[in-house]
Amino acid sequence: MTYEEYRKLLFEYASGEKSFNLTDFSFREKSIPISKEDRDDGLSEHTQYEWYDKSTKVAEVYIMVWPDNWISCHDLEISKKYRGYHLGNQLVEFIVKKGVNHLSVSPNNKIAIRLYEKYGFKLTGEKEGNLLRMERK
Repeated sequence: MTYEEYRKLLFEYASGEKSFNLTDFSFREKSIPISKEDRDDGLSEHTQYEWYDKSTKVAEVYIMVWPDNWISCHDLEISKKYRGYHLGNQLVEFIVKKGVNHLSVSPNNKIAIRLYEKYGFKLTGEKEGNLLRMERK
């Protein structure tokens, strides 16, 4: 792709004429080693999922599987360069398909809270440090 083609494509995305799709990017799944303390607490799986555009990270999320069907995610993040292209919806759809039913979010991140609510997550009123807990049943 030439530089001009790349600029045209970016303009189409920025103007709303196009949206990125997570399937446009390379995907990486990596198992994270579980500490003895977490294993003793019942953590059975900890996985990192990443999407890349060449060598640039586009998005990532970590999913943890605990006893009693408690599946949580943390560090759901989209790189600044790729925000505003509807990838957040796709990332939340991805975690829902993976069975995530618990997460924590900053009380200041109103956009994320609304996005999670759109997919059935509800604020529980509980806190995890300075973060708010959300649950999906």
